[in-house]
Amino acid sequence: SRIAVMACIVLKKDAVMTPEEIVSLCKSRLADFKVPGRIAFLDALPKTATERVAKHILRKAFST
Repeated sequence: SRIAVMACIVLKKDAVMTPEEIVSLCKSRLADFKVPGRIAFLDALPKTATERVAKHILRKAFST
């Protein structure tokens, strides 16, 4: 079975990108299986106490 790739993106202040632009950029630079099928724009990534990205929180928030 194929795992769906999702990108959680925090844009810099005043930056504007559409999900289509993100996918297009990824397609031009990544293998097909690495291109995200879902895009989520966030204000900030959740962090652990040691300032790493709390991936478990993202997985729980966006699991289907």
